[in-house]
Amino acid sequence: MKKQLVFLILLFLSFLPLSAQPDPDEDSLKNSLSISQNDTNKVKTLNRLAYLLTEKDPKTSVKYAEEALLLSEKLNYKLGQAKACVYYANALNNTKNTNNVYKYLEKAATIFTELNDKSGLAWVYSNLGGKYAENGEYETALKYHLKNLVINQETGNKHRYAWALNGISTLYIQMGQYANAEKYTQECLKEMTGLKDSAGIASAYNNYGMLNDYSQKNDKAIEYYSKALDIHSRLGNQVDVIGCLNNIAVIHVNNKNYDAALPYFLKANKISEEIDYPSGLATNYINMGEVYIGLKQYDKAILFIGKGLDIANSLGFTDFIAEGHRLLYEAYYQKSDYKNALVHKNRYTDLKDSLLNVVTNKQIAEMGVKYESDKKEQENKLLQAENQLSTETIKQQRVTAYFIVAGLILVTLLAIFIFKGLRQQRKANTIISAQKEEVENQKHIVEEKQKEIMDSIRYAERIQRALLAGKSVLDDVLKEENHFVLFKPKDIVSGDFYWATEAERSSLQGQPDYKLSTIDHKLFYLAVCDSTGHGVPGAFMCLLNIGFLSEAIKEKNILQPNEVFNYVRHRLVESISKEGQRDGFDGILIRIDQENNTITYSAANNAPVLVRNSEIIDLACDKMPVGMGEKKEDFTLRTIDVHKGDTLYLYTDGFADQFGGPKGKKFKYKSLNDLLLTISSLSLTEQKQKLETAFESWKGELEQVDDVCVIGIRL
Repeated sequence: MKKQLVFLILLFLSFLPLSAQPDPDEDSLKNSLSISQNDTNKVKTLNRLAYLLTEKDPKTSVKYAEEALLLSEKLNYKLGQAKACVYYANALNNTKNTNNVYKYLEKAATIFTELNDKSGLAWVYSNLGGKYAENGEYETALKYHLKNLVINQETGNKHRYAWALNGISTLYIQMGQYANAEKYTQECLKEMTGLKDSAGIASAYNNYGMLNDYSQKNDKAIEYYSKALDIHSRLGNQVDVIGCLNNIAVIHVNNKNYDAALPYFLKANKISEEIDYPSGLATNYINMGEVYIGLKQYDKAILFIGKGLDIANSLGFTDFIAEGHRLLYEAYYQKSDYKNALVHKNRYTDLKDSLLNVVTNKQIAEMGVKYESDKKEQENKLLQAENQLSTETIKQQRVTAYFIVAGLILVTLLAIFIFKGLRQQRKANTIISAQKEEVENQKHIVEEKQKEIMDSIRYAERIQRALLAGKSVLDDVLKEENHFVLFKPKDIVSGDFYWATEAERSSLQGQPDYKLSTIDHKLFYLAVCDSTGHGVPGAFMCLLNIGFLSEAIKEKNILQPNEVFNYVRHRLVESISKEGQRDGFDGILIRIDQENNTITYSAANNAPVLVRNSEIIDLACDKMPVGMGEKKEDFTLRTIDVHKGDTLYLYTDGFADQFGGPKGKKFKYKSLNDLLLTISSLSLTEQKQKLETAFESWKGELEQVDDVCVIGIRL
């Protein structure tokens, strides 16, 4: 579901004019422009037209802003020049020509600084925060929104201060920092209520709705969205009404209550058509398509999704386009139109991989580098501060000792030395107090930096978990009651991973034109793997390994598990092992052919375990990793003889290698297999609970030594 959570503040302040004076309509401004001279009044008119058309007609807005900029530079009219830069940047952003957006906003900031115009500078900071947030650069966006907040507090602009609070709370929601988001939302609602700003109160309610939405408190989320909806409807804020309707509808869709969702989408769609709002139309058409799929009205779904894709393509909204193709694949597949289904499935896969490479890899890489560099820098600062304090303390102790010895020898000068000693002592105490205060400040900085690092790692965890096999994917194939997943990373992010995907077996599989042939049935793949390392380095390898597995099956159409491992090993060696590195993974890849009731697999160092009739059946594996190793033979394709009631276990080495127990020894594989045999007759939910209890009991107070991943499947 493409969820349109409308982050009002990130756009509101970007287009809010610097002056509170209402704008005349477009026609009167154009009439004024036609008779104006080349003076500052003409610059003002051009700027107002640029502002007025920023959303409605961004290309024309660019033209007016550019003309205002050129004329204001010619007249050396600094204020007009600064405003023109902001409007020009906003209009460029809306035409998707984002190359010079930051350049012109920074130029505006420089001019407002020269003019000592704090209100204008705050306005630019708000714009910069909004643009960085749109590009997913949340930390930079937060920096500018906080600058905007501070300036508005200093200047006493309560209205803009309240909206800055709302922008920061919205940004924290996007970053997944819900405690901070709630704090700023609460403060924002208090300020907006005091100002009697109805639009601001509605925006705060919308943020409360999002917070409850993410916490899966659906009734509370709908309550807040409905409050926001009532206010925006009363104010005539149609774009915001569309957002609230969409948010309520999405909650119903996520609960598969399609009949309840449809009226909200239809109303939102009607308003979007009335006000000619392309973004809203694209979102609602695609969302309505998903609703009609849920209602099994596939022709209607295809019609609406097609309309949404047409608009999304014209706007260049890649994520909307990807979602549209995913839904078209599902609709055509349900209609048994496999040829069209395959076309849209391939298109969706291409777009999803593109988005993953551009966004996810960049964010995780930046977080990993930031984690290592910031951590080292903080440790050095704290050490330097502590060393400085120790040196000064020793020095003062030595001075005190000298005074005592001198006092014993020179009794006649006792009074003088006592006086000097007291004075020096007071000075020393002042220095030590200052140094202690500095150390406390340094510790505070370290704590703040550590919090930032943890926030970044937590965000990386969200990204990694998005790449793992989702619960809905596993439930669809394995059924919820017939499997469990025990996943316990050593650190927040993990080198272990479990990943699943589906592929279609074609009647002409292997032939050049097989993509156009009839699809016989689906094949389900499940991988349980242990990448080199754990924590941040392990997460890097996890991402790379998942990418190569997906590439093998989805792009290269390699269907046999052993051939998938051969391909991934080749890609790993080619990519990261040119200088002898032996990074890769140990793991198991199984393929379930539900049509033929067969399971084939390939295993690298880790072997699956099968329990049948209270006995363990040994399954083989290849004693080599997927990556650079001593052996270079092809991986072996193996088949599991499936009997009803069998239980299959896939696991990495983290559980068996955990130290603990009375003597602090490893748990070991034999003990793990014996435990699996003992619990195999229980329900899968009970099995997971027993494994968790056994692991925590064995580990006791010792540190977890490695990532743990165990999956059980009842066949």
